[in-house]
Amino acid sequence: GMAAGGTGTSEGVVLGLLAALNVGVHPVIPSWGSVGAADLAPLGHLARALRGDGESEYQGRIMPSAEALKLAGLEPLDLREKDGHAIIVANSLSTGTACLALEEVACLIDWSLAAVALNYEAFRATLKAIDEDALAARPAFRQVEIGARLRAELSGSGLWHDNAARRLQDPLSFRCVPQVWGGLLHAYEQAKLATQIELGHSGDNPVILPEAERVVSNGNFDLTAFTLTWENLGQALAHCAVGTANRSMKLMSPTVAELPRFLSARGGSRQGYAELQKPVAALEAEIRHLANPMSLSPLAISDGVEDQSSMAPRIVAKTAGIIERLRYLVAMELIFAATGVELRGVLDSMGEGPRRSYEAVRALVAPLDDDREMSADMARVAHMVAGPRL
Repeated sequence: GMAAGGTGTSEGVVLGLLAALNVGVHPVIPSWGSVGAADLAPLGHLARALRGDGESEYQGRIMPSAEALKLAGLEPLDLREKDGHAIIVANSLSTGTACLALEEVACLIDWSLAAVALNYEAFRATLKAIDEDALAARPAFRQVEIGARLRAELSGSGLWHDNAARRLQDPLSFRCVPQVWGGLLHAYEQAKLATQIELGHSGDNPVILPEAERVVSNGNFDLTAFTLTWENLGQALAHCAVGTANRSMKLMSPTVAELPRFLSARGGSRQGYAELQKPVAALEAEIRHLANPMSLSPLAISDGVEDQSSMAPRIVAKTAGIIERLRYLVAMELIFAATGVELRGVLDSMGEGPRRSYEAVRALVAPLDDDREMSADMARVAHMVAGPRL
């Protein structure tokens, strides 16, 4: 928020921060120690490093900050007047990590919908769940848009033909994707808006108002509104994790999916994906745990003066933990669904999007013709899911 003004920061601090960033001098900053009423302790390490104290990372090595600055051809910052205060009384840790997480969520939404569409093909799901008119009858948060994205993804699919689906109504984890992922998209947009506000405005206390010639004490450093959007985003991701895990389990059930048990190409003589049900269940449980709110009832500190805080850094961090785990759940759904369409024999009738997803998975993971160790398979597809869908 320094660029927005109001901090009383000297020009040299702003230019010094930019110079350090551009040459790759990265202060070593602890991720713990902030209660979300400005990231005071972590940003103190930032200020120290730019003055030549503490440690920094440069060219892949952690070293004394003075050495890193010297190697990079930079002079330590000469902090004056309000400079140190302006660096520290900010929410840069929360905002910066939130920006990184938002980019990851955007990729995850795209890939998770791709996994849904591929699983629709494998499960032979009814597409009435994404019917345009049905979704428009109650246009709740972004469900119409999610339905449109899935219809585009499934363009050209044999599932659009009459009697292609196996059921009139599928399990809710298949049927309610527009509603659940619509909630996720809405939560993502709210968290993004809250983060943009923090990026573009100063939360410094006191705020310097030069035109009015005033210095005003305030509480703009409080991130409660920001925090609520990130708690909501974490819970929305958790709902998607529940759906993803349940769809994966359903696809492996012969009584539900009418495919070989555990998607074993050799029937009961092999385990198929039986053992992967355990990491699916474990990841889903961890995600539900991380989705529990933690911003309420903070401990009063500073002799009771600071008796309310948002816990923003930890909430963004736990949301990032949800993203990491959900990435693996989505990767496994892609792997399971790729096997499902093979066993179902529908490769030639798939939609354009599922075909692309299937080819992307098979470029990384061979078909499961026999039992084998699969952790490397999961890791490769999870790495793909971490990036944009091309």
